Amino acid sequence: MKNIYKYALIALAAFSFAACNDMIESSETAVDIERTIILTATREGTDPNTRSVRMDDGTTWWGPKEEISVFYGSGANGGSKFTSSNTTLTETTEFEGSISMSGNKEFWAVYPYSTENTCDGSSIVTVIPSKQTGSEGNFSNDAFPAMGKSGSLSMPFYNICGGIKFFVSRADIKSVTIKGNNGEALTGKVKVTFNSDGHPEVAEVIDGQTEVTLTAPGDGAFKAGNYYYMTLLPGLLDGGFTMSFTTASETGTLKSDKQQTIKRSVFGTLKNIDSKVAEWESNVPIPEYVDLGLSVKWATFNVGATKPEEYGDYFAWGETQPKSNYSWLAYKFRASGDSNDNILFNKYCLSDNSNNWGGSGAPDNKTILDSEDDAAHVIWSGDWRMPTIEEWIELNDNCTWEWTNNYNGTGVSGRKVTSNKAGYTDKSIFLPAADLRSGTSLAGGGSYGFYWSSSLGTDRPYNAYYVHFYSNGVLRDTYGRYLGLSVRPVYGEFFPVASITLNESSLNLIVNSSAQLVATISPSNATEPSVRWVSADKSIVTVDENGNVTAVAEGTTTVSAYASNGLSSSCEVTVTQAAAEPEAVDLGLSVKWATMNVGATKPEEYGDYYAWGEIDSVCEWIGSGWNASWSVYKWGSGEKDLRKYNTNADYGIVDNLIELEQTDDVAHVSYGGNWRIPTKEEWKALKEQCSWGWAKYETGYVYIIKGPNGNIIKLPAAGFRSSVGSSYQTGYYWSSSLNTSRPSDAYCLNFGQYYVDEIGSWARYCGMSIRPVCPK
Repeated sequence: MKNIYKYALIALAAFSFAACNDMIESSETAVDIERTIILTATREGTDPNTRSVRMDDGTTWWGPKEEISVFYGSGANGGSKFTSSNTTLTETTEFEGSISMSGNKEFWAVYPYSTENTCDGSSIVTVIPSKQTGSEGNFSNDAFPAMGKSGSLSMPFYNICGGIKFFVSRADIKSVTIKGNNGEALTGKVKVTFNSDGHPEVAEVIDGQTEVTLTAPGDGAFKAGNYYYMTLLPGLLDGGFTMSFTTASETGTLKSDKQQTIKRSVFGTLKNIDSKVAEWESNVPIPEYVDLGLSVKWATFNVGATKPEEYGDYFAWGETQPKSNYSWLAYKFRASGDSNDNILFNKYCLSDNSNNWGGSGAPDNKTILDSEDDAAHVIWSGDWRMPTIEEWIELNDNCTWEWTNNYNGTGVSGRKVTSNKAGYTDKSIFLPAADLRSGTSLAGGGSYGFYWSSSLGTDRPYNAYYVHFYSNGVLRDTYGRYLGLSVRPVYGEFFPVASITLNESSLNLIVNSSAQLVATISPSNATEPSVRWVSADKSIVTVDENGNVTAVAEGTTTVSAYASNGLSSSCEVTVTQAAAEPEAVDLGLSVKWATMNVGATKPEEYGDYYAWGEIDSVCEWIGSGWNASWSVYKWGSGEKDLRKYNTNADYGIVDNLIELEQTDDVAHVSYGGNWRIPTKEEWKALKEQCSWGWAKYETGYVYIIKGPNGNIIKLPAAGFRSSVGSSYQTGYYWSSSLNTSRPSDAYCLNFGQYYVDEIGSWARYCGMSIRPVCPK
């Protein structure tokens, strides 16, 4: 029968501390004082990860959301999980849970809950962790166990362990490790009973761990002068102990040969214990690299290792120190949230995923790690850094990746990577299948390798690019940034992007038309020259990975190009609906001709006037002339200062463009589709292969042009516009062709009542008519 019970669980887990000045070998020990503590469901103002909180008077109180394993007589796999329900720190709490009951047995319980907890009716098996995380003035999370038994619904809890409390004098110590000099078990899986005094006693060490490491909270450093607690099994350290203190670059070791006793519920005090270290030594191995004939040289072993077959350390993406818990809640750049669905970041987030941004200001658009967040660079310094995903791809494409289950007789599985480059085929590196860390566990069992790149996953900014291999394949993909993966450094100078510029600062498009933006990265040898394109409003325009902009609907927005370090350049894009499309007349020539000019509504109307290569009409009268001059021309401020469409360095910037691009062709911009300005040769064919007849209409003079097949079009004598005035009873029509011998000019057709001139050239700033053509 399964019933739900509420327990008032009274924990007698008080502490006093040795009154020694600095070393644990002091002859003074704490007095064992038992006090009642209360466990609650939540704790206001306290990190919800903290469990069983030590109070200032030495008692232990229950924190929020505490969980315990409860057994009725016996049970396995963690027993029944009971959870505290109060909302503040207090001395007594109620736990609620469901448990199966039969017969007349005692309740057994152990804190904290774990699926490894078991009970045989006379003892409990539990695990005291060897990897603990420091908490200022308190115990490591879930690392200070207590147990109890009772025949009623009230249960006293008693501490299982003791340990040490310490503070250090240096402000850069990241972890502290202790071990007994005779290899005594200090933590691990143990069987615990109650002795004749009614207190817990370790009856058997099932799987003992001889070293215990306490890591500074938040993967930072211990604060000098603040106490931290390390939980240890009660026992005798017959040969004394050794403590190691590790910074980012050094390790200091202190050894004491004096016999020490760890007592249950007692924490010996160590003050400024690191000051006893006589000499600090570098803990960073001297790295070596192999030249595989690629763009960078590759390290011979992982960060944290000392030789190729060692796994080394594990790092979350962008973090520079290993840690004990790899989760979103523990991730350095997490602003809030706990899963891919709602995670917010305070660094490395993109404008087109701005809903994931939880920092101040706008997303930073960084897609490559800053050197300060690059574990390889921070730990190994110099020109060592994490490889980009492109450098991993280069390694994959130019090397043979051979799987082995026994690298050099070490029994380590992984991939031997051998260069295929001529002259380097005798060079190789070994990548061990070091698996990955998720939460507090190592996953993979030596069958997989997971290695970070320095590149962010741009489609999903909560992921970063990594390389993944196993016995049957090598893959690349993106993975959650919080996970603990290996880091294999490369050696090579990193050249950051200094600037990014676009070929256009503005674009005018009609719906369904396209144009390409081109980004230029400086310097040209930037290590990570990738460009990411973003449309500020995809309902107006879209942009692909090559900068191709497609107009979707009317409106104005911006398209931005982002470099890997977040630098950007933007182009304003205005989208309008296409003008009413003219009819296309087949005159029997190579192209069809429009029935009217751009800007006109019927064949005999003049329409608008345009400078060559501009899409805004020349329509404003200024003083004694029209706004058509070099001073307002889009592509140059003078005939010797051209910025586009130029074949001669004497005239300005040379790009060797001799025909208008679609974005600068007003016929195409106005009507879309295949409409465009005719070339010089197409005007010449119209002149030479058709008959031309002069006529007068109410709107002015017009040439009626009859094609070889008898069909006709009308070309009005619309004149031209320039800074010195205008001309009528003549016609001036731009071609799309540049005058390559004088690139400040472009070719045009000129006619009057008594002549149709040979195709000539005029200054590009002049305003002329546009008569579109389209292919047959």
